[in-house]
Amino acid sequence: MCLPQKLQEAMSLPDQINAAITYIKSSEIKLEKSKMQLEKLRSKKRPTLLCMENHDSNTSTSKLSPQIEIQEMNPTMDLILITGLDNIAMFYNIIRLLHEEGFEVINANFSLHGNSIMQILHENKVSICSDSRAEFGQVGVSRVNK
Repeated sequence: MCLPQKLQEAMSLPDQINAAITYIKSSEIKLEKSKMQLEKLRSKKRPTLLCMENHDSNTSTSKLSPQIEIQEMNPTMDLILITGLDNIAMFYNIIRLLHEEGFEVINANFSLHGNSIMQILHENKVSICSDSRAEFGQVGVSRVNK
């Protein structure tokens, strides 16, 4: 509560002190409310993707091995990768891996289906080599040109 200069001059010193005390107290109350709201937001559980906390981690499909399907249509191919929610980084690693192997990723997207993520990559082979094998963890992607 900033008082205009003319009003401050017109107020007596005790009134100015009371106005300052009132301003400080209202600021302290606002600060406490803000702190409480911040603490409430920090303590709030962040919602996990698709309510994963309701599923048993032993039976969850997120623990299953990724599934890869390759559909080749010269000169392009589609790679469909189905993973659990805990393997979302694999999507980006597969794209990086395909770039290293000479593929040009034309389009990449993913969608959530229950506890699974279906990721579709549409690639175009830039440089053709006789054999190409890319490995990611325990998942191997091979392309052999005949």
